[in-house]
Amino acid sequence: MLISIVILSWNGLDLLKECLPSVIRAVGVYGDECEVLVIDNGSSDGSAEYVRADFPQVNILSLAENLSFTKAMNKGISAARGEVVVALNNDVIVESDFIAPLISYFQQAKDIFAVGAKMLFWDRKTLNFGRAKGDFRWVFSGG
Repeated sequence: MLISIVILSWNGLDLLKECLPSVIRAVGVYGDECEVLVIDNGSSDGSAEYVRADFPQVNILSLAENLSFTKAMNKGISAARGEVVVALNNDVIVESDFIAPLISYFQQAKDIFAVGAKMLFWDRKTLNFGRAKGDFRWVFSGG
């Protein structure tokens, strides 16, 4: 099963310098096929050039202008080839073993639509999110 990791970034060069190495490490630990796709949302800080130069294994979708979070993320998800898409912001540093537990839910049941990871604040101790339950009753579109 191909996993796509889609990272949205707007003028986030400094954040990508921490985020991307953690994602690449996690892909290596996971071991199965993953694609990493950075959506550059109209940045002017050299983010796209940095990704191309330092992470040739990462695909980049450069948008000509900032399309807002929802529209840009939708473009990234549409461009992703994976059966499962992991959506990340560029201000996230992932644990090296974060992929397998997320993917295991999709392998266990075909009626799983989405899962969420436990997220900690920068102190790596305080829970930010991770004990929520979603109920998808309506369809939302960002255009």
